[in-house]
Amino acid sequence: MQKIIVVATFLLLIVSPSLYAQKIKVKNDIATVNGEEYLRISKNLTGIYVNTIIDNVPILEARYHRYPDPARSEQNTVCYFEVRIEGTNDFFELDCGLSDKKNIIKMIYNNGFYKDGVIDIEKAKLYESRNGKKHTERQNQLNKLEIAKENNRTNVIIVNSRDNCVTMSQNEFNFALTTIKDEISQDSKLLKAKQVASSNCLTVNQIEQIVNLFLLDSKKLDFAKYAYAFCYDQNNYFRLRNSFDFINTRKDFEVFLEAQN
Repeated sequence: MQKIIVVATFLLLIVSPSLYAQKIKVKNDIATVNGEEYLRISKNLTGIYVNTIIDNVPILEARYHRYPDPARSEQNTVCYFEVRIEGTNDFFELDCGLSDKKNIIKMIYNNGFYKDGVIDIEKAKLYESRNGKKHTERQNQLNKLEIAKENNRTNVIIVNSRDNCVTMSQNEFNFALTTIKDEISQDSKLLKAKQVASSNCLTVNQIEQIVNLFLLDSKKLDFAKYAYAFCYDQNNYFRLRNSFDFINTRKDFEVFLEAQN
């Protein structure tokens, strides 16, 4: 008799999940449990949203996020949802692969977040505390690593034809590039670009990005000639040739470059 009970219990453990899984269905943005309407759930480019059936009152929202992390993904990006349950004043995070519409409804129903028209705040908070914010923590860790790298870069003095030439860090350059972009006219862009160049040591790659902000070849050539004196890797300056649209401008640039050697 004892063996029969053990076997029956074992079979129940195997069979019950599949039976239980059949209770929840999602069709046309309506989630049902055991054939009865439970919640309304919709999905768009920004995330997944769960509301009540009758009054369309918000119950849960799962906002879609993505961030770069070469260590954890072949595509160098990680996808996750920031999940907020109405009334908890907090959030937790779920991997995108676990967060389709049906799984979200399963999570709400199986954990008792919403029952008989009421959100159980205590159960929701308990689930939040168990799942945590692993993606936010990972991004904070990556930011600290990036800051450390930038600090290391700015603390290294690279010497070339310009004495004590210190190349700009990526963050510094991105900020400078934005200030140039924000200028309205081509003349004001050129003036700002020259200010940035004369105050810093730029790589050819950085100079090329600034050159490509100008619409006119005349402005591109003007800045390229000016920035040469402030370039760290002048031996690569020939790469700027392809930044010019017209053959005559390219020839003028080549003549200028030959004169520097």
